[in-house]
Amino acid sequence: MKLAAVASDNSILPALEAVQLLSECEVLSLWADDEKLLNRMQTVSPSANRCYSWDEILETASVDTVLVSGVSEYVLTAAKQLVQAGMNLIVVISPNEDASRIFELTALWQDATDRVIPIFVSGVQEISKSIRNQFDEARLGKLWKIEFERTVCNREHETSVSPSLAQQWFLQDSSWMRTFDTNATHVTAASTGPDPEQPIEISVRLSGENGLDANWKIRRDISSGWTLALIGEKGQIQIEGSSDQVRVLLAPYEVTLPDGNDFIVLDARAQLTHIAEGRIERTWAELIKLGEIGATASRSLVKRRTLPVHFEEASERSQFKSQMAAIGCGALLWTMFAMIGLLILGAIVDPRDREYLTSTSADFVIRTDEFVDSQPELTVLGKEHVEQIARSWTASSPVIIVEEEENLTQKNVNPQRLANVLVVLHEYKIRTPEKIVVLRTIHGQWFESVMLIGWVIVFSPLGVVLLAQLFILASRSSEESHTFNARQETSQATSVHNRD
Repeated sequence: MKLAAVASDNSILPALEAVQLLSECEVLSLWADDEKLLNRMQTVSPSANRCYSWDEILETASVDTVLVSGVSEYVLTAAKQLVQAGMNLIVVISPNEDASRIFELTALWQDATDRVIPIFVSGVQEISKSIRNQFDEARLGKLWKIEFERTVCNREHETSVSPSLAQQWFLQDSSWMRTFDTNATHVTAASTGPDPEQPIEISVRLSGENGLDANWKIRRDISSGWTLALIGEKGQIQIEGSSDQVRVLLAPYEVTLPDGNDFIVLDARAQLTHIAEGRIERTWAELIKLGEIGATASRSLVKRRTLPVHFEEASERSQFKSQMAAIGCGALLWTMFAMIGLLILGAIVDPRDREYLTSTSADFVIRTDEFVDSQPELTVLGKEHVEQIARSWTASSPVIIVEEEENLTQKNVNPQRLANVLVVLHEYKIRTPEKIVVLRTIHGQWFESVMLIGWVIVFSPLGVVLLAQLFILASRSSEESHTFNARQETSQATSVHNRD
């Protein structure tokens, strides 16, 4: 693999050290959003090219995979652009305070499921795997319980464990715990201490039918470390570890530990070796499941009871796409069937006669609002309309209809209106206009308004769906513009830094 590294978190360092130990991997480019971190990365990988903007990686033709560590805005932007350019992503996950933001990359995984791969570098995975392989069920009985306790250094003399800190480390440790047992269906989380608001210890229990009983705890101590116990029906193996040392506390027979003193690098090397060989042990879908277990643990801690874990295979983005597709299909079906139904209903209940329909289609209907109120005289617009009819009239033209107004106090107004129309037609030399002009009441004028409202109701759902699609397209364009601006700002910032 030809690698590049993009980082805002120190977790990239053990991953780079692991790459240096692998002959099949080579780091070509480095970029970090912090100068000090970039210097440390350069120390670990001295032969790699130092980039002052992450988009320089796009210009390195031989790079096929990018190591990503951290969840800063620039790193997430870079990850999105790099995977869209066709590169593979290996996302190094560490227990930092923004670890949950790593799930923002789920949308990228949904579009490229085989090119976004997570790795965890907790320093426990390879040790736990080695101890599990050496667990002799003939002597210890069937493995039925796992107990793991992690201590976090209280550098600021803090003794309490916050739920957020527990959530960060639980995501890291649950990754290797699930390799022992994938049948956990229920989570029980609890906090203990004299002050409920500031717990001294937080524990999480994973359990399931015909599965192992896995207990995880976290607390503060003067130094960081962990204790792992694999408990069988007849005995157990207990291991204690820190950042640079692991020892056997209890075992009924000799247990061999993995070689090396930096077990975080050992973890990273093992996982990168598997990826280079095409064997992916943990997919992003598995990471999503770990996130769901963690979310269930958080809810259990609040509700103080055991909760079931509901695994959802589809991501939020795929759910949104499915919902939009279902709504769109529903809108199309509604429009099609409603349109047919409205046409049939309109043909049945339409009270208008053929004479009126023919005349109104030719605009040969002179309505009451074209006369002065309750008077026989034509308005200016009404006279222009009659003159227009006279100029366009031919022997094959339909009948000219003068609308008869009802409920007038003077009964001779309607005949006088007819006479005034005939006068205008005489002026345009039309012979015997009395035969082509009719004074009549027009029935069913409400029908056109009702049909207009009906068409609005028929097409409104489809219009709303199309409008929503336009908004989504516009928001995506805005996001791409924001990404471009972020890239420009990064380039400018690094250029200024270089000049300084």
